[in-house]
Amino acid sequence: MPIDWTVEMEEPAKLYQHCLPRVFRQINAITDTWQETIDIMNSTPPAVTDTWETTHISTNMGEYDHERELYKAFGFKSVITSEDIGNLLPQHPKLDFPLGYYDDRGMQYFWRYVDSAIQRHPRNRMYLSWMSSTTHTPFLFMDDWLEEHYQPFVHDDSKWGSTDKWLNAVRWTDDKVKEIILGFRERGLEDETLFLM
Repeated sequence: MPIDWTVEMEEPAKLYQHCLPRVFRQINAITDTWQETIDIMNSTPPAVTDTWETTHISTNMGEYDHERELYKAFGFKSVITSEDIGNLLPQHPKLDFPLGYYDDRGMQYFWRYVDSAIQRHPRNRMYLSWMSSTTHTPFLFMDDWLEEHYQPFVHDDSKWGSTDKWLNAVRWTDDKVKEIILGFRERGLEDETLFLM
């Protein structure tokens, strides 16, 4: 995506590369595996299907910079953005800042989605994408995280170009990656999950 403001989404431009969600969509169009076919013939629903469920979650505004259109073009069947999170988590009806919610609120929905997906029977395979906005200027954190974890490194206080805020945003993201891996481990999913970062 070499051009700013995602003009790739405006006609007549087109995405030139097939992305994994689009590949999984093609796989979904292929008939069931032999074992699934036997299970279905024996009226035994398979525990896990070969169908890929492709979902992207972000706390940014989906309408900003064509974000929702972009991820749909990548092939994601479901694209969850701040507009959706506000409806799905009614305790947060108002945006935290003009372009969305804090990532912590998106993580609440992330785990709700994972827990719901693994309770389904049969269970689809998941290709789940989560994009943090914390490392994007102006590096916004929830107040409780700031009070407990924020560290000054170089003592600069620039609102948009702060090295301190950026380094803390990287720390926050590292903690969330750890939380995601441990969350999948607690749910018994770690050994059947590939994490791409």
